Amino acid sequence: MTEASQKLAQLALGKSTARYSGLVCAGPHIGAQFYSAMATCNLVVETVDDVSKVVQSVGSKTRLVVLGDHIGQDRLSDICQRLRRLEHSHKVAILVFSNAFSEREFASRQQQIWNVDLCLPKTTPKDFLIEKLSTALVDRRPIAELGCLTIGIANEIDEVLSRIHTGDYYTILGVPATADSTQIRALFHKHAQVLHPDRHRSRAAQYGRTLQRLAHAYKRLSEIHSVLTSNTKRREYDLCLISATSLRHEPEKLPQSMKLELELCKTTDARIAVVESLIARMTGHWKAAYKAMHAAVSAEPDNFPLRDKAESVKKVYMLCAASHSVSNGNWS
Repeated sequence: MTEASQKLAQLALGKSTARYSGLVCAGPHIGAQFYSAMATCNLVVETVDDVSKVVQSVGSKTRLVVLGDHIGQDRLSDICQRLRRLEHSHKVAILVFSNAFSEREFASRQQQIWNVDLCLPKTTPKDFLIEKLSTALVDRRPIAELGCLTIGIANEIDEVLSRIHTGDYYTILGVPATADSTQIRALFHKHAQVLHPDRHRSRAAQYGRTLQRLAHAYKRLSEIHSVLTSNTKRREYDLCLISATSLRHEPEKLPQSMKLELELCKTTDARIAVVESLIARMTGHWKAAYKAMHAAVSAEPDNFPLRDKAESVKKVYMLCAASHSVSNGNWS
């Protein structure tokens, strides 16, 4: 192990290394060098045999989730998306092991699978694995652990990052749904002052990829601000939010056709995906609706009635895309 790799591994989890863990759900073929690399980075290994339990196994002390391509690319993508919606996801690095692609293809696969930090072959040499794993963990460290900012500002940034992929626009921004435009603008500008990428660019060497996450958070908050401060956009968003909330929490009030669609599902993963598809269809987002149905079929590949329903959703999406009968923002 090189001296540089050793120093990087020591930095990986900051001062409180012994408390943090890594969840491993990567199939039976992960080499011993991987577990050794995790130990070098002071991660406690927790094995998850059932892939459907990965998301709920993530806790506040989890800093790494390791997945294998044995679960299939579609399901892998779905799990990564669900992981990134968790409250603590901004502190969790996601590593995918795969032998299905050449080294040149790994970079593109990393982009295709939503927000994956690393995509590596299972035969990765130990020193290289330690270096990559350590870098990913460093990049995912909370701002408060970087020591670059005052505790108050760092904690405020970490709090915003913890919400950026969770909940609705109001939850992400940190305002009640009854907040007026003045309150929304005030809180947005408060967050913008500490999140703006220009404020942190001089510390790029210390931040690593954290700077990209800050830029993404700032962009997302800007989009939310533009919706919630526009009367028309906010009214449309609130209607969609009410529909989505009813769909998630009061399924008994659904139209019979939607109930029948949910009854096709045999697993929780498929049911969640179908709910997401129904929400997307209610708001006219047919591409998202089709992708969600595709995830449902991936969860239950032998469920042919569900597969037929997914095909019908795909046909509508393709028709919308071909005829431009739905606006670009909805079907694309």
